[in-house]
Amino acid sequence: MAVIFALLLSFQTQADQIILAIGKSDRLAIKPSSQIHLSNSRIAKIREMGNGIILTGKAAGNATLRIDGNSWDVLVIQEKIYSSYGKIKPLIESFLGLEIFVTPDGVSVQGELLRMSDWIRMAEIAIEHKALWSFKAKLSPDTEKIAREYFQKLILKSRLPQPTLVLQPEAQVLLSKDFEDLTKRFEQVLGPYGFSVEKDSKGVSLEPMIEILVQIAELKRNEYRSLGIDWPTQATATFSTAKTLTIDPAQFSATLKAMEHRGLAKVLASPRLICRSGKEANFLAGGEFPVKVKNFKTSFVEWKKHGIVLNIKPLADVSGRMSLYINTEVSLIDQSQAIDGVPGLLVNRVESHIDLASAKTVALSGLIKQQWGKSRSGIAGLSNIPILGQLFSSEDFLEDRTDLVIFLSPRVILESSIDTTFQTPKEWDKNDF
Repeated sequence: MAVIFALLLSFQTQADQIILAIGKSDRLAIKPSSQIHLSNSRIAKIREMGNGIILTGKAAGNATLRIDGNSWDVLVIQEKIYSSYGKIKPLIESFLGLEIFVTPDGVSVQGELLRMSDWIRMAEIAIEHKALWSFKAKLSPDTEKIAREYFQKLILKSRLPQPTLVLQPEAQVLLSKDFEDLTKRFEQVLGPYGFSVEKDSKGVSLEPMIEILVQIAELKRNEYRSLGIDWPTQATATFSTAKTLTIDPAQFSATLKAMEHRGLAKVLASPRLICRSGKEANFLAGGEFPVKVKNFKTSFVEWKKHGIVLNIKPLADVSGRMSLYINTEVSLIDQSQAIDGVPGLLVNRVESHIDLASAKTVALSGLIKQQWGKSRSGIAGLSNIPILGQLFSSEDFLEDRTDLVIFLSPRVILESSIDTTFQTPKEWDKNDF
């Protein structure tokens, strides 16, 4: 009579392997007087019942079961791992290039990932069934590029900072000390994709970068409305018209250039600053003059800045929202206030905090300059006659007022949008390097 070994198990990973959850049992049919041996009774236990045995998992680990000339590797795992394995295994069997493995530590998918859609589908199943697994498959260069772009967008959508992503040989998220408090959030977002979240004590945290285009222009006072600016006539504690000081950056630059061509504006400087969120950016358009300082012990020279001084401290998140502290100063040397040869300074200073939900151009007023003039017209010859000449001529007083306005156009830039290519001017010869 042929003997049939019937494994009444839910599933089987490899040939000659039995997988049990802790506390769960399965029955194996055996022939009478069979030799039965279990290598580790702490992992599982055997109980005879009729013409078979009941194998029950006790603790996570491996053991070897021998029945006559046959042997099985008995793997006992936790209930969560057992459930995750059962949900993911049928899906992996439909994918090319991928295999599923299970150990007491967890479930892993190995092999080679041929399609990014397969990875996304595994994550959908993991989310639906709360399955736990790890991704340890190989990726081709093209697939890795697609995967990295996908996860960067996913992290951005989740409003999380960009961490260090390792895709091979195992999917990992490396968090620096600055991001350790976000461990649970990264586990929620990337855990279903088989990522493990690890702490990286030597890692560098990548905060969002803010690019600030600064344009310093001298504008005729009556031309503000061309840029959509309407300065209030007086300052109040609650500045309700602050929204009129923001301009669409896309239209701003073109309008300002058009005004410059018409002689209505003059761009004095246009620096572009890049600053890390939470740090500080400084700009000086002007110069420094020496001030000699003496005391009874020593003497030294201290340099004083003058001109246009900008100090900007931006904060931003990955969604593009920004909070900026701005301190701007416009100072001119005033020789009339000089003391012992050291000139004085005429200073205009503006300090403010600005919150922006998206990229906008912010205008800050600076130094007002007034020019007075007088024009005279009349009939040639008669207008020059003393006393009576005023009857044949007229005089007009002219006033030309201009403002030095500082325009700030901040925007959040991501690592993927930074152009790292090096380009030289056309007239340069590459052999010069």
